[in-house]
Amino acid sequence: MLTAGVLPPVPLPAEAVVLIDDSADPVIAAPTREQMRVRYAASRHSDIAGGGHFPANLQPEAYVAAIREALA
Repeated sequence: MLTAGVLPPVPLPAEAVVLIDDSADPVIAAPTREQMRVRYAASRHSDIAGGGHFPANLQPEAYVAAIREALA
């Protein structure tokens, strides 16, 4: 994965994409997170503090709220 090239954006409209992450994720490097946020700037984004690399496990209430908001 470290030597892979950049993949094209997902072929979905911006409103169909939701980024759910944590600015303090210890696994995904900050520059990579920022690149994703820039790439999908027109999409919904939920930054779940304390979610780490697994926000669905570490902050399930916030994760479910983000999903519900995206589907509303």
